[in-house]
Amino acid sequence: MTKRQRHKFFKEQTEAFNPDAILIPDNALALRNNCKEGRWMLGDSSYGDRLKFVALKFSRYLHRGNDVLPPGCPIGQIWFVPLEGGEGTDEQGNKTQLAHNLVYYSLLKNSKSGKSGSLLNFGQKAAQLQALGYDFREVVWQPKFVKKSGTVTNDLGLQEAASWYVLDFGFTLPEDQDDATYNKIGNIISILNDRSEMDKLLDPAMLAEHEQVDHLSPQEIVQLAQSMSVAVPIADSNNHNGAAALPQGV
Repeated sequence: MTKRQRHKFFKEQTEAFNPDAILIPDNALALRNNCKEGRWMLGDSSYGDRLKFVALKFSRYLHRGNDVLPPGCPIGQIWFVPLEGGEGTDEQGNKTQLAHNLVYYSLLKNSKSGKSGSLLNFGQKAAQLQALGYDFREVVWQPKFVKKSGTVTNDLGLQEAASWYVLDFGFTLPEDQDDATYNKIGNIISILNDRSEMDKLLDPAMLAEHEQVDHLSPQEIVQLAQSMSVAVPIADSNNHNGAAALPQGV
């Protein structure tokens, strides 16, 4: 079958399209880190377990509570642009490829004890970068799914063996980045300098389920979480495990 040409109308409408431009969708794209299976998910499609990205923004929240998460559960939201990875399959077994010129976000959380998890790991690495004099938005993040195992309490109150994954955030400093990556970060900086673009990094559906706490001190966050009927682990209030070193909603 002969491949058809595009309609002239649409071709003219998109003539100015720049494939190197970074696009922020009107409807936020939530790329889920599925810690049950150790892979990235967008809707029902899998995008594999490998991803490199540059961060645009990080915000802290407390969950309002639902059937899965208790009220006051600490949540981190990281907005980013993929650089590499994001290959997988959809429900029909077709190959999928994450677009590398779109902005996505993903949510990070910890274990029930609050002593380990993806959110704490990111906080630790962000603190290390800060101590080296770097901004968390100028490095290339390389999160890896690390398998964990232990015992959990099921719905019947019984202990059972379980396994899950947490994200371990590696990173590459600017001095070690290749030219293509360094230049793409230059394109991303144009978004960071544009307040109207940064204001688009918002998901109303997520705000309906979470209370943003970027403007609060660690002590105020603890008090708010306790008022939401859950005690935040001590690690979140006195900077143990790097929790309070998370980027402050930039």
